[in-house]
Formats: sequence, structure tokens, C-alpha cells
Amino acid sequence: MTAYPLARMTFWGRRPLFWAIVATSAVPFQVTLLPLYLLASSWGLKNTYLGLMLPYLISPFGIFLLRQAFAGVPADLEAAARLDGCSPLGLWWDVLVPATLPAHLTVALITWIGVWGDFLWPLALTDNPDRQTLPLAIANLAGAFGTNWRLVAAGSILALVPIAGLYLGAQRLILPSNATGGLKG
Repeated sequence: MTAYPLARMTFWGRRPLFWAIVATSAVPFQVTLLPLYLLASSWGLKNTYLGLMLPYLISPFGIFLLRQAFAGVPADLEAAARLDGCSPLGLWWDVLVPATLPAHLTVALITWIGVWGDFLWPLALTDNPDRQTLPLAIANLAGAFGTNWRLVAAGSILALVPIAGLYLGAQRLILPSNATGGLKG
């Protein structure tokens, strides 16, 4: 929802706000780890799934990519929807989101792959073995006095299967769409 006003609405400070959001992608996660941990702990989100999702709810890369996708949709399509009596929320939901569906799926897939393979945030936030993610469980296969590399390799392959399956399943949906399909030439 942040990308739509940055791409389609005019308001004071729109460009500096956009560039400030893009600049936050240059901040390494290790810098924000401690403040995020303290925030999650004070909200009682330690060892919870919501706490594990907290850093990924907003993505500067996702905002950038979706802003570019919304900006690529022709203004005539938006004007035609307004002429038909579409509300601003209906315009976003019924017209612009379907026109930019490949970009939404791309952001979702990239975010999911990043979350699936994340090691540092789950390591910091969880101390309950029942809430550990797959990368933490694979790391725990390495023992203090020896490592059974066959188990580690098998766990790594099993961790790769959902990513490959999701990508192969979503591959046909990620192709660019024809956003001008509702316009007459």
C-alpha cells in the first residue's frame, strides 16, 4: 500500500520520502538487529511466529519494485476506472493490483526465499527448539565433537525442495502481463 501513493499520487515530499525509503535498504540487518530484538521482546513476541515475521513485514525493495510496477500502468486505465465510478480503494484493488500481479508475486517470492533461508534473526529471537526454523535445525546437526555431513547434506536438500517447487509453480505467473489490455488502441 505504500508503493501506490508514491507512484500515483502527488503530495508534498513524495520524492524525498521515496528516496529515504530506498536509502534504508543500504542499512545492514546487523545494525537493526538489536533494536528489533528489544522491540520484539518488549511486545512479548519472543518464540512466536509473528516475532519471526516482524522484520519482513515491510521491505524497501518491495516498495521500490511495486512503485515501479504501479508507475508502469497507463494512466488511461486508471482514468477509465474512475469514469466507471470506481472508488480509490476499488481502483487500487480491482484495477492496479491485477495489472501488477507479476510484480506482487515477484516480491512475495523473493521475500519468502529470504525468510526461508534466514539464520540470524531466528537465532536471536528463538530459544525454544520447537520454534526453530529449518536453517537453525540444520546448523544444530553439526555436533560439538563431530558432524555427520550426510545428515547436513540431506537436510540442506530437503530445505531446497520447497523453494524450487514454489518457484517452478509460480514461474508461469511471474511473466510480465499486458497492463494495457483494458484500453482501446
